[in-house]
Amino acid sequence: MTTEKDYSQYSADELVAALETAGRTPPLALIRACLARQKELSPRLLALFQESRHDDWPDYDDPRWYRFIHAGYFMLAFREEAALPVFEELYREGADDDTLEWFESAPAIYGPVAIPYFRRVLQIETQGEYHYGQAMSAELLYNLACQYPDAREEVIAALRSVLPPLTADGELDVLPNHFEDIWGSALLYLSLLRDEESKPQAMALFAAGQVDDFTINEEDYLAAFAAERPYELHQKPFDIIETYESLLAQEEHERLHRELLDKQAEYEQLTRQIDHNTAEIVQLSKKAGKKIGRNDPCPCGSGKKYKKCHGRPGA
Repeated sequence: MTTEKDYSQYSADELVAALETAGRTPPLALIRACLARQKELSPRLLALFQESRHDDWPDYDDPRWYRFIHAGYFMLAFREEAALPVFEELYREGADDDTLEWFESAPAIYGPVAIPYFRRVLQIETQGEYHYGQAMSAELLYNLACQYPDAREEVIAALRSVLPPLTADGELDVLPNHFEDIWGSALLYLSLLRDEESKPQAMALFAAGQVDDFTINEEDYLAAFAAERPYELHQKPFDIIETYESLLAQEEHERLHRELLDKQAEYEQLTRQIDHNTAEIVQLSKKAGKKIGRNDPCPCGSGKKYKKCHGRPGA
């Protein structure tokens, strides 16, 4: 049985250094030790979060690749509001940033204070192209409204802000052929929040074919307003211990899978070697002119009679 390392005597700087070099899966004992020292560690980890945003280590296996992730997780766990500008930058620049996948909608844990930051991400110009950080911000705001019901109206206002206005005649007030991918995401979450006020814009967008069916179609949009909700999308609030437990379980699964593949490769190599050796023995026996009797031990060394092993028809 492996004994957990005791981090209780580490200084604040030593804890941060240990976290920086822990790689993808720090031990839970280190995570708990850091949680217990929030007052000391929050400013240090905030500085690390800001500093490591654009890390670019030459060695792919350098454990410091993950220090931004760990610092960010602790910013969420500590609800450190000073980290919100860094999260905004991450989501704003995250058109195809793999780093963003580590956080997804987790910053919803901040509550209403986070809304202005992610509202600004919703409103960035993308020339109609899909933008992962923008789409994830819409999901994040929806999750925030689910976790903090008092923030519902403010979230709805943020989601409405990206929809195109209507003219007095109820037509879309946009240039011909103008399209924004974020419209579909906004309508998805507005429907789940049952926002009646944005329905005219939604129906105009569906009528004009300006919503990607992959995100939501008109039928699903209207179904979300039914008495029985067809689906829910919000996630559990961020829990740093559960997050690291999941990472450790994933790492153990990957380790066992690698071991299985290694054993399978060893077995296949051994089987090929046995077949090769058997073929050589049979050839040598034939060259020696010695006939192998049907009831003789098979020269492959299996312990079976020749007739039951390599002497079988088709063997």
